[in-house]
Amino acid sequence: MKSQRALKKISAPRRKARGEGYLRREEILAAARSLFLKEGVDRVTIRAICGKVGITPPALYRHFKDKREIVLAICNETFGRLLQRFRQIRAAEPDPLAALKQMMDTYVRFAIAHQDEYRLLFMSKDLLMLEFAEQLEIKSDDDAIRAGILGPLVLRELAEHVGLCIQRGILRPGDPATLTEAIWSCGHGLASLLITHPHFKNRPHDQIIAAAMDMTLNGLLKR
Repeated sequence: MKSQRALKKISAPRRKARGEGYLRREEILAAARSLFLKEGVDRVTIRAICGKVGITPPALYRHFKDKREIVLAICNETFGRLLQRFRQIRAAEPDPLAALKQMMDTYVRFAIAHQDEYRLLFMSKDLLMLEFAEQLEIKSDDDAIRAGILGPLVLRELAEHVGLCIQRGILRPGDPATLTEAIWSCGHGLASLLITHPHFKNRPHDQIIAAAMDMTLNGLLKR
């Protein structure tokens, strides 16, 4: 009995020191990302995440109440950084068209720099954002804010800027939402190729991104 107790004591996960709880949180998110990409979100359990981190479920629940919160945290951390960058560009660049090009350039480069998150959010067969938006009844950006999902806010920031370009007579008249989706789809397609296609991985990214964005936006300019 004594040896069994000693074994349990040795194998028990070490609790983080006061002030280091964020490190455990990051470990949980990193483990979850890895498992989600490998197994698919639906097939990954809380127990599996705990096993990869080396903690017990009660230790995980101190940081996240369920798997959905883990997914949302991954989404928000990724989208939060991109949203901040979009807003910085809009505030610093006075030329709306130049700012739009910078935003899409940033989007593609962000995807390349955060490939695991991008695969999970935009290239996973689980279609996380769509599934969770339906589960949480996300019908508008205000709903997204209340639910704590930042993804729709990134697209809204882009749509607002596209709308500004239309108002200024830079882009041709049209529905800002439709033009935004067209612009985003070009950025997404290029990002996906640069992440996954061997032929594109060693290509000069600067030239490809610049050419793709010029071609996309020049086709939408008001004549």
